[in-house]
Amino acid sequence: AIVDAYDDPNAAADLEAFSAQLGLAFAAGKFHVVYPGGIEPPVDPSGGWEIEESLDIEYAHAMAPDATLYLVEANSNLDSDLYPAVQAASNLVLCGSMTACPAGSKGKGEVSMSWGGGEFPAEASLDSFFTTPGVVYLAAAGDSPGVIYPCASPNVVCAGGTSTARNENTGNLIQEIAWSDAGGGVSFYEPIPGYQAGNRGIARQLGGYRGVPDISADSNP
Repeated sequence: AIVDAYDDPNAAADLEAFSAQLGLAFAAGKFHVVYPGGIEPPVDPSGGWEIEESLDIEYAHAMAPDATLYLVEANSNLDSDLYPAVQAASNLVLCGSMTACPAGSKGKGEVSMSWGGGEFPAEASLDSFFTTPGVVYLAAAGDSPGVIYPCASPNVVCAGGTSTARNENTGNLIQEIAWSDAGGGVSFYEPIPGYQAGNRGIARQLGGYRGVPDISADSNP
């Protein structure tokens, strides 16, 4: 389930064209656009979210071409819309419904959030949105230096960005380094989680607080 804001009216058509270009199977019945607010959101006047949504669903499909994808469109980019959309996404991957799942639901899956905002003192109060059993939460580290939330949550896998260099003739990888515009660093507010505290070398660098990102992949445009 991919959580974004506003409506991407061309999401399905773009995904189908992307799949054809890369030779990926595309089954319309495995792609669903859902509206947690109950009505179709407006299109983002800036167009930024529309591009983000297409990028998100296309590369989620490239990584897992047989997976069922849900594009969960929040009414706006306000936290009051985005975080209920995260809860709806959790329910979708567990039981295929945006509402609360029945007891004993055995589903599992991933919820992806390629967005975030500056850290704030009460951010830990939102960490509970990322605790649904059977769901792995992933969030972007951002495309500017520093730490953002929800990437900083200890309950989220924070994905950062790298730059790659390749041989012009063969395409072989020469090097992969941190992208200069990628987010990352040490949280101001989230304490170090056990999975980082257990590594003494990492723990010394973090000084008792959460460090991000956890993983990274090519992100430089």
